[in-house]
Amino acid sequence: MENSEADRSANPSHKRSFDDISAKDFQQLAGLLAPSPAPWLAEHLFSWACSLYLDRNVFKKQPSRAHVRKSLKNIQDAALTILHSLNDGAIRDFLDAGGSTVKRMHGNFEAVFRDLADSAQRASYSPMLANKAGKTRAGRGPAMPEGAISAQVYCALLIAETWKYFRGKYPAPRNRQAAQAAALLWQLVDGETSHWGNETLTAWRHHFKSAQSARMLELRQEHSRHLHEADRLSKQFDVGQDSKKGH
Repeated sequence: MENSEADRSANPSHKRSFDDISAKDFQQLAGLLAPSPAPWLAEHLFSWACSLYLDRNVFKKQPSRAHVRKSLKNIQDAALTILHSLNDGAIRDFLDAGGSTVKRMHGNFEAVFRDLADSAQRASYSPMLANKAGKTRAGRGPAMPEGAISAQVYCALLIAETWKYFRGKYPAPRNRQAAQAAALLWQLVDGETSHWGNETLTAWRHHFKSAQSARMLELRQEHSRHLHEADRLSKQFDVGQDSKKGH
């Protein structure tokens, strides 16, 4: 098995906090992504890592599928309980005596709570939360709404798009050096890998495939645009510096 410096960096015995990280810490990552890294690349990767760090923390705080389904069931039950009570004329009379507008707007309230109960039920049985048998989907990952992008896929996308910019094509999902780069970036943003098993690099294959899917096209184009802009500004700055030296 390979035992490169990148492998060791992807699995450090002591991790630094993201607050202690600076652009210079991304020079090794830049070297993995580009044969001859542009001077601006490390700074660019650092700026995107800040965004990834925020996404990772949001992802980390997402509740489990079981927790979301339980909360949705509570919402459904609460809505139906209120709906049942509002359909009781005596209860509406007491609410009206207390200054409520429920009696006059009973039809509107009924529609709102009926819709809330139905929405909670449908959401609870969505493919993101439940399997075909109606049971909570298995897996360690947190509950994510349909269309959401996990922090790992976002990390793989940043690596793949930067790789393509400097090398002309996307890395294959099994490309070990690209996986090393993703693992290193994930480590720099304090990403957790404790439940990924002994070989963390192979875990990135699925994320690279997801990053290159059609639904990720707009985000890939956005990152590509930023890469071109960073390159353009760097060259523009170099021309300006050369002009000053000429004078």
